[in-house]
Amino acid sequence: MFSGKTLIQLLFPSREKQFEIDIIGVIKKIGSHPTDYEHLDIDTDIILGYMSEYTNALPLQRVCCHALSNLCMDIESSKFIVLQKSAHKQVIETINSHIDIDWRLCWLGCSALWNMTRDRDCRNEFALDTVDLLITVLKKNYVHKPVVNTVIGTLSNLCLDNDFKQYIGKESNVLELLNVIEKWTVNEEISTTSCGLFANLAVNDNLADILVDFGTLNVMQKMFQHDFNEMTFNRNVSAALSNFITSPKFVKECVRLKIVEWVVNLRPASVAVIALTINCMEAFGVDPRSTTTSYHVAARNGLTKVFLELIENDQGIFDLNMPDGSQKTLLTYSIEFNHMELVDILTKCGATIYTSDVIKDLDHEKNVKSVIDCAKQEIKTVQKCHINIIKNCTVIVDSSSIIVDMLPPHEIMKFCEGLNYSG
Repeated sequence: MFSGKTLIQLLFPSREKQFEIDIIGVIKKIGSHPTDYEHLDIDTDIILGYMSEYTNALPLQRVCCHALSNLCMDIESSKFIVLQKSAHKQVIETINSHIDIDWRLCWLGCSALWNMTRDRDCRNEFALDTVDLLITVLKKNYVHKPVVNTVIGTLSNLCLDNDFKQYIGKESNVLELLNVIEKWTVNEEISTTSCGLFANLAVNDNLADILVDFGTLNVMQKMFQHDFNEMTFNRNVSAALSNFITSPKFVKECVRLKIVEWVVNLRPASVAVIALTINCMEAFGVDPRSTTTSYHVAARNGLTKVFLELIENDQGIFDLNMPDGSQKTLLTYSIEFNHMELVDILTKCGATIYTSDVIKDLDHEKNVKSVIDCAKQEIKTVQKCHINIIKNCTVIVDSSSIIVDMLPPHEIMKFCEGLNYSG
């Protein structure tokens, strides 16, 4: 009849308002001082009592969630508040009730849940449908940085447990998460928290495959472009990449997106980062102690199509004869691992340098020489064809040879396949 309000509240609204202000002051005091274990029981009861009684007093609800968040920063307090008082249920109820009208309450509520989910025993008290609520909060409040960060942080904690990991890692949830996270790759705090979530999910090999298939490395590559250098970001990124190595597409995607260079640059960050990036370098198949490039990793692993994308995008800027930190050129890697299609392409693009010690035997040597000689001959044929075409179009002094000489090898190489050069 009175919509949850008492007769006194309806008759004396100013007194009710002052009472609410007084309560807020009390709750702020509880949440601002160091944890007082002696009074934690009664302090928690006070907070939860007011949350239950004044469900529509949004400023009060915010202060209560904030106080619980602060109290739960202490792990022992968090265990008491969740295990003994079931405070997480009240917070979840509060978020659910006001999800459409108060983003700040969603932020502070999710902040409390983030701290409440750090301990395994506490996580066991949460139902799986908590994930559905958090994803909904994220979708409705994706423009608010504090909400996005606290939701992702809570999910990252929850997925430390296998049941939650599998539930959060459902394809529909992964797509929703990546859609929001991609919008915030300019922000170091959210990027750091997100990479922590990626790392925790990718502990499971199947989820690592899903994350890579759905473009998580693309999202991380956008983060790298902002040159974040905070220690936790570097650690979380390295952990995520290290856990992705089980995906069959990991190496190819790292090369395509030029993440290899970022892995090399990450290594000096810390001892923990060094250990994790070594895992990636070994997955790339190169010496983890040296530097390298995406081009060299492509040559090492025979990633022909990806290599062609790289040289097309850089328009011939990359020096194809440059050795990496192991003093191996692109041709050296291609010859060593018998990627003859790449040997052919590299030769047509102008690569000439390799070390003879990678030749395995006489047959291997003959095969390499044959591929290189054929590629060189094909380039000559194409150049001759271009000269004849230009001669036929030129009405002044013949400059055809000069023009063809100026064409970069990767442009000449484009005409080597599928065309008939009668020259």
